[in-house]
Amino acid sequence: MDLVTQIALGAVVGQFGFQRTLGRKAIGYGALAGLIPDLDIVVKLSSNPYAEMLYHRGLTHSLFFAVIAGIFLGYGLWRGHARTHPLRIWVYLMIAGLMTHPLLDLFTVYGTQLLSPFSDHRFALSAIPVIDPVYTVPLLISGAVGILWKERITLSHVYSGLTLFFTTAYLFIGLAINDIVTAHTLDNFNAHNIYPYKLNVYTTMLQLPLRRVVAHFKDEVRVSFRSAHNLDDPFWSFPFGWQSMKKAPEHLFTEFKQTEDYRIFKWFTSGDFFVSAEKRADGTYDIMARDLRYGFDDETLFGLWGLKTVVNENGHIVEPIRKAGLNRLKLMDRLKKFLM
Repeated sequence: MDLVTQIALGAVVGQFGFQRTLGRKAIGYGALAGLIPDLDIVVKLSSNPYAEMLYHRGLTHSLFFAVIAGIFLGYGLWRGHARTHPLRIWVYLMIAGLMTHPLLDLFTVYGTQLLSPFSDHRFALSAIPVIDPVYTVPLLISGAVGILWKERITLSHVYSGLTLFFTTAYLFIGLAINDIVTAHTLDNFNAHNIYPYKLNVYTTMLQLPLRRVVAHFKDEVRVSFRSAHNLDDPFWSFPFGWQSMKKAPEHLFTEFKQTEDYRIFKWFTSGDFFVSAEKRADGTYDIMARDLRYGFDDETLFGLWGLKTVVNENGHIVEPIRKAGLNRLKLMDRLKKFLM
């Protein structure tokens, strides 16, 4: 999730669980704990082009880190505040605040390495967009209540508890939408005797109902957008509303598959990608591995970004592998069009 939401969630957890004991300090330190895991973003300073993929949402986003770091940070706060409250209160606050971060990231399409350093598996439920005002705004309001009405502890406690209940329920509504869209899509395919070997449903931007649906077949990938509000609309029935792209013949990217770049990309996308090929005038081929989890209803439909290279007719790489896709300015332009 975005950093503002992570900070707000940590603050509200501190407000609900610890404000009665620690006062407004619980909100501030809860917010700090919600922020800390994203300090791993410093990996962007690395010269390694894959550093962010490899290390962001890694160890600092694990349950192991939340517990160990929470103990040390809690001890430091206890000492820093002259041991005015029991050590366990400070430790519980920091563990709880730190743990909110990876658990919330779990519900996004990007996912997180919950079990790092013991496993590099990426856990992702894709229940909520990485930016969703409906989720974030109630958290901000709750935090404001706790800060501005510091003397009304009961009001703050009740309000923050209701806010956490609402926002948690919202996450599970997102999961339910995934199940509904998946079941409806498979039923529609089956009615046409079409059977994808893999079907994935992903969130889109800033709202919950609209889902991006990716269907894998032997020789092609099909992508569509489906809204939980109108699944029975004929527009969503196959073949309407679906677009397809052919997969590259495997012999064209056999060498590409053996590279470390490809291995990292496959791991990062949790396997939901495909390789396309486009023949050039000189007989070589543009090869692109496309991340299918992200894309708008335009030329980015089959992926906002990926890895690109050029191979000859035998699949031998003739140009260096590089990252390809929209830069941040173009991405913001696509987002504006999507919202309009």
